[in-house]
Order: sequence, then structure tokens, then C-alpha cells
Amino acid sequence: MKYYLFLIYACIYCFIGGKNLLAQDLEFELLLRPALTSLRGNDMVEDHFDPAIYPSFGLGVTRLFTNRSLIHVAVLYDMKGGRNEEEFVFRNDANQPIGTQVVKTRSDFQYITIPIQCGKRFGTRVKYQLGLGIYSAFLLKQELTTEYDGYAGSLDMIDSFKDVDIGLSASFSVHVPLKKNWPLKAGLDDYVGVFDAMKADVEHEGSTKHNSLGFVVGLNCRLDKTKG
Repeated sequence: MKYYLFLIYACIYCFIGGKNLLAQDLEFELLLRPALTSLRGNDMVEDHFDPAIYPSFGLGVTRLFTNRSLIHVAVLYDMKGGRNEEEFVFRNDANQPIGTQVVKTRSDFQYITIPIQCGKRFGTRVKYQLGLGIYSAFLLKQELTTEYDGYAGSLDMIDSFKDVDIGLSASFSVHVPLKKNWPLKAGLDDYVGVFDAMKADVEHEGSTKHNSLGFVVGLNCRLDKTKG
């Protein structure tokens, strides 16, 4: 399934670009995206995993049009998940505390995430950009890690999750020119999972979906000298 989705994305973008895909109306960007990520959808994940900050990075391409509308596509190495730290109290037969133990748990996901957004750009020298679209994320790895008293162990959980996660994406960014055709990008984007990320044959109450609110910093190289 993931190969068909990737082919669909490529066909859409090539269709939009057509024979002018390599013309001088493109921006290429190098992206860094630290994000506050969380899991939602059922009581187990919401009660046991708090939001956590994970890094992501990748490359993006923006196709600019004469009316300042645009199509933006990115390919990100995307980490997300949730973390938890819980203190357990040990008691004797008289119910008196005799010791404590802190257990740290992480649910770590690694994806290749491909968002596609339609957007609009405003401004003259400093430009402002709004975008809205969808994303597909292709699962590379999923581990459940537990740490306590110097012990650390990981459990491979990738077979419990679907190969592809699909959701909605939105963004707002500011583009400040550093030098001619080299703007610096800074902004926020949000990826909200729509479908259950777990496989249907896994027994659990409710669904498990991803949220990822990111702060995006990018260095752009603009080939277009007249538009946008």
C-alpha cells in the first residue's frame, strides 16, 4: 500500500509541475523540525504517555505560481511518540512505605513523512505563508522502552502498527531574505492523524492516533527571481 501512495504523490506533483517542473519557479529547502508529539484516542495511551519533544529533519520543494498560490511537498525523517515517568511506592505488611522506584517508559516511532500542502503567500520583502493539506507517514520503526534502576530494555512493536499513517496538515511560516534568493524560513506546522495507527487485529480499546506540533526552521534556495 505504501508504494501506491508514494506513486500517487509523485504523479500529483509531476502533474502540477508538468514540463516546467525544473523551470525557475521553485524553492528548495533544508528543514529542521523539533516537534511536541503526543498519542491520543484511547485511555491507555492518554493516561500512560505524556507529550514529548522529538526532532525531525528533511527536504522540501515549493512550486510557486503567478498569483502567489503554491504547492509545497516535503520528505521528512520524522520521530514522534510519547513518554512517561512514574514513581512506585513499596509498602510493608503494615502499609508503611519502605522504598520507591521510578520507572521511565517511552513509545518511540520513526516515520518517513510526506506532507503535501496547497498554500498562499503574502507580503513584499518579508513574506508570510499559509498552507493546508494532507500527509502520509511510512513507518520505519516502533519500540517500547522501559528504564529503571539502571536497567533499560526495548520491545519491538512494529508488527502492532500499520505501515502507513494518514492525516491532515496545516502550516504558517515567515520567510525573511538573508541574501538574494536565499530566504530563511521559520514557522509552525501541525500534523493530526485521522485514522487509527494500530492494526485492526490488535485488541485495544479505542484507537491510537498521532499529533505533532512542530517549530520549523528552513534555509531556502529560490530559483524564481520574479515570482512569490
